Amino acid sequence: MKKVMLKSILAIIILMHGLIHFIGFAKAFNYGRITQISNEISKPIGMFWLLTALLLIATAILFLLKKHCFSIPLISAAILHVLSSIDKIQKKIRFTYKPNKIHQCALFLW
Repeated sequence: MKKVMLKSILAIIILMHGLIHFIGFAKAFNYGRITQISNEISKPIGMFWLLTALLLIATAILFLLKKHCFSIPLISAAILHVLSSIDKIQKKIRFTYKPNKIHQCALFLW
């Protein structure tokens, strides 16, 4: 029972992280007035944010379905996240690096 609850919590955290990445995509393409991110995001970086969001959502779904291939989208999302953080505009968002590593480590140890 504990394992199922922990698994669900971890999947929800990953899903929420994926949904947060949609904000960066929306900011880059001017979909609505996004005030959560004060800096401008270029369109190529916005595409990285979109792909990262989709990969994180896929990871959460595969993880909940007990598919062992969930690490493939997770690794891809981690690489895209690093690439989107390299951009000098993303300096204010660097605090997300540690939470990313925490949930990635938790999934790899699972």
